[in-house]
Amino acid sequence: MTSSGDTLCVAVRLHSTLRHRGGEIIDELAVELPQGSNVGDAVRLLNVPEQLDLILALNGQVVDGDAVLADGDRLTLIPALSGG
Repeated sequence: MTSSGDTLCVAVRLHSTLRHRGGEIIDELAVELPQGSNVGDAVRLLNVPEQLDLILALNGQVVDGDAVLADGDRLTLIPALSGG
């Protein structure tokens, strides 16, 4: 997927239960978003449940949902583990 001047393309790597989408197991997908989008926009586009705690990494650096995306970025979504 290539981006146009008003959109950007981000590679999204999914981990754990997030890989199970529509009866398939998907490790990585390409997402096209409007220029100026942030990590939270990408998470919402992928319909990740809001109550799910995530570790978000953008190009290998842990970020929050407000981090602005650029064309060609690599976003990794990792469900946070909990338990005792």
